[in-house]
Amino acid sequence: MAEYTREEIITQAEANESMEGADLTGINLRGAKLNNAHLINSKLNFADLSHCNLIRANLHGASLWNANLTMANLFKVNLSKTYLRGALLWGANLRWTNLSESDLCHADLSEAYLSAARLTDANISEANLVGVDLAGAELDGTDLSFANLEDAYLRGANLSGANLSHTNLDGADLTETDLTNTIF
Repeated sequence: MAEYTREEIITQAEANESMEGADLTGINLRGAKLNNAHLINSKLNFADLSHCNLIRANLHGASLWNANLTMANLFKVNLSKTYLRGALLWGANLRWTNLSESDLCHADLSEAYLSAARLTDANISEANLVGVDLAGAELDGTDLSFANLEDAYLRGANLSGANLSHTNLDGADLTETDLTNTIF
């Protein structure tokens, strides 16, 4: 049950007020403008954030288990140490986003844009990354085991020390990708 209404969340985000630790489980924020929102350690499990604008928002340590972020604009968002298991991120803009040490196991990131994103030490095992753009992304130490990276664009990405065991790389572009100490 959400602590705030949709209108209260939008108003607080516009006023640059913190909603740190808020319980927004199951909230429908589809299409909302939440740029620069402060949602550190918030609970957004099962929330509908599809088509939202969250540019430069701070969701460090937030829980977005099974959240819908389809086509959301998450440009330069801080999602470090965030729990995104089973989240839907199809077609989302995650360019320049910090996802380091986040858990994206079983997430759907197909057709998402993660160029220059930071995913260091993230868990992306068993995730769907078909057609994802990871050009120039930092994936060092990331667990991508059993993930589907079919037709992924990884040009210039850093995959040093990443775990790619049992990962589908059919059609993936690995041109100029750093694969030093990568586990296959």
